Amino acid sequence: VSEDDPLRFVEKDDVVLLRSANNRLISTIKERGIVSTAENYEVYEKVRDKAALGQWLETKGVQVPKQYKLSEVEDGRTYFVKLRYGAESFGISKDSICRTKEEVLRQVQHLESTFNQEALIEEFIDGVDCTVAYYYNPWTCEENTHAIKIETDLDGGIQTNKGNIDYQRFCSPLDHETNEKICEISRHICALLGVEHHARIDFRLDKNGELYMNDVNLLPGMGP
Repeated sequence: VSEDDPLRFVEKDDVVLLRSANNRLISTIKERGIVSTAENYEVYEKVRDKAALGQWLETKGVQVPKQYKLSEVEDGRTYFVKLRYGAESFGISKDSICRTKEEVLRQVQHLESTFNQEALIEEFIDGVDCTVAYYYNPWTCEENTHAIKIETDLDGGIQTNKGNIDYQRFCSPLDHETNEKICEISRHICALLGVEHHARIDFRLDKNGELYMNDVNLLPGMGP
């Protein structure tokens, strides 16, 4: 539907599955009291900026990758360069892992010129991706979390946008201790943000078993 649609076709027993974080659409849903998966618009705004979200969650005790300004980058460290905004690994490729200052500069320039938005420079967490599906059941008042480990054959085990489209990845369960820990952190993050319906929360699991929150997606993909 268009952003100014009055949603008159929605009946009282319908449930609207929101697939757009559009303020006008969300306002219509809220004003009409429609049962939906729409969060308050402020929550979408809070997760949109990955840099600001990471900084804010860190003040709340959530472990996130360290962020760097371009002037702070130095040789001898490994960095991960991605878009500051966006989802579904958009803009991520094998070149996102940068092992020299020159590589960081080149990737920052590439992202900013190609996508016309700011790049975010983080420390590279050597390990694997993990993702948690979170949803709240209003009938039972239960928070549900389901976690998986996502592995790829790419250097560093990262997920790229092309790899996601082509399904160049495989999933496996986490060990019990890590599963309990990542689900607890995810519920804590959703409580901090005020998530009322569902989210997908992405993490990096390093080789020492430490978890780093990577992204919060309130409009998660629903493919296989």
